[in-house]
Amino acid sequence: MEGTPVHVGMMQDMIRASKHRAVYVKYRLAPKHPFPTALMDAYHALLWMVEHSDFLKIDPKNITLAGDSAGGNLCASVALYARDHKGPHIKKQLLIYPVIDVRQTSDSMKMFDDTPMWNSVLNKAMWEQYLKNGDLGMLKYASPILADLHDMPKTYIE
Repeated sequence: MEGTPVHVGMMQDMIRASKHRAVYVKYRLAPKHPFPTALMDAYHALLWMVEHSDFLKIDPKNITLAGDSAGGNLCASVALYARDHKGPHIKKQLLIYPVIDVRQTSDSMKMFDDTPMWNSVLNKAMWEQYLKNGDLGMLKYASPILADLHDMPKTYIE
């Protein structure tokens, strides 16, 4: 999913190592486009992918979603949304340091408010921007850790 050249390169390396086909999804970003815009962009990309699976030469029953950070959030959210709305079957997920918990109540969120790269202060600001229009009754899709996770795809979290 969306990312900087470093993130894109990391995903390309993983795709090459997996020897599978990949579809790279660009989605609209907060704060200009708050929740649920990115979720809907990503979900509609999944629907398009399945609809065009012959053209893409992919098996629509063997889809793995992968993403890091906000992209990891979107992968988990799209899988959850697809499950709840009888959408395409997602076989697996690869979530790399996914942003999945709006509550920010973990010990690390309480302790690390001044770390240099990312910290609880920045995390709080990110969630406020992402949810600036509220959760629209869809909080579990913004913060998938809050959802009932039954029947979710096999998931690897790094």
